[in-house]
Amino acid sequence: MSGINAGKKENAMRVLISATAALLTIVPEVMASGGGDQEPLSFLAIAFIGFGALILVFQIFPSVVLLLGIIKGILAPAVKKDETEAVSDE
Repeated sequence: MSGINAGKKENAMRVLISATAALLTIVPEVMASGGGDQEPLSFLAIAFIGFGALILVFQIFPSVVLLLGIIKGILAPAVKKDETEAVSDE
């Protein structure tokens, strides 16, 4: 019984190796084809991409400032309660 299964496994491996070899010979040619007949991006498409980039930049700036404030607060020395009361009494 294991002889029959071994034959099926060998046949499956041959099919798998053949399919892999076929894909490895075809895929580089497809990936290397230029596609030179593409139209350039229109002004509207470039403006849309630029607008999206501006939104990202303006969203990242406040988050970076907030992150720096959090890091500064974590790394700052802790002020004890006694010190703050002494300052306010004066």
